[in-house]
Amino acid sequence: MLIANAITLTPGTVTIDYDGDTMKVVWINVDTDGPEEAAERIKGSFERVFLPVEPVSRSARNA
Repeated sequence: MLIANAITLTPGTVTIDYDGDTMKVVWINVDTDGPEEAAERIKGSFERVFLPVEPVSRSARNA
């Protein structure tokens, strides 16, 4: 849900449907005809920021 909200706050985009791990995004300033390329452009930077990070174990922190 956090990624959907962040996408909607990006100028020219709005997330209109969200179901589990699938989002339907309307993108106004499209400069590609390829749906895969468009999806990567929209989600790429958001996934790098919002995807969960593996927690560091206590033993690794104390090493």
